[in-house]
Amino acid sequence: MNKRIEMIYNRENDIWGLPQVYKNIQLYPIKIKDSKYKKLFYEIFSYPKDSLSYANIEMTKKILKMSYLKFIVSSRNNEDSFNDFINLLKYITKENVVLETNILDQRIGLEVENIIYRLKVGNVYISEMAFNDIREIVLEQNGLSIEYVNQYNEELEKKLKYINDKNPINFEDQIFTLVVQLKTSLREIGELTLYQINNIIERLIVAKDYDIYKPPLVTGEIKLKHGDIKPWFYHREKQGGRYDSILIDVDKFVSEYKDILPGLERNKI
Repeated sequence: MNKRIEMIYNRENDIWGLPQVYKNIQLYPIKIKDSKYKKLFYEIFSYPKDSLSYANIEMTKKILKMSYLKFIVSSRNNEDSFNDFINLLKYITKENVVLETNILDQRIGLEVENIIYRLKVGNVYISEMAFNDIREIVLEQNGLSIEYVNQYNEELEKKLKYINDKNPINFEDQIFTLVVQLKTSLREIGELTLYQINNIIERLIVAKDYDIYKPPLVTGEIKLKHGDIKPWFYHREKQGGRYDSILIDVDKFVSEYKDILPGLERNKI
């Protein structure tokens, strides 16, 4: 998150599921029960526009120069797809949202470079550049970050998908497990935000791992090759890198395998 946005971002609001505020606009977090908007959030706000190659070099250059708002509007070129974008903004802001278009030179017409877009959210106007700020805030409050999105790498994404496909646990499994573990109702779980549920699930897994593995570690029945078991009460670090689960730090690799691979040097990996 850039420092300018960091200064106005209220992280405690994410704990309680409260909206963030930008230019007097309330930006509400997405609740997990609202499947349609959850899907649209990932589809629209987390698209790695600047990390992809397109049909040809000229097309790639053109898209890289576009603001994110202009990219979304240009790519959602049928009525239903465009309405999905507007409806997502209405859901997030709880305001009426209208897209306004300004053509710079009437002689040139509807060329992308000749169009300036702005959004009217309630009574507040949002420029193309200001929409970048809104996108960054919405990503953050829903458990992602602009840095995470921009780390997209096509080859690593294939490897990550291959690993994740081996895990049969899906969203339904997560929800019903939470209901059982937290002894609550589906209705209450449905009111959680994406940020809240990610936090809860991670802490539930850590707590269960601690209960299972800490006692035999203390008695010496088992040993860890590296690291330690997190305690129940721990500080949750901000979201790590997109591919942390499939990549290993070079220095960590050298440290762990120096005994079985003598002469291993950092620059030879």
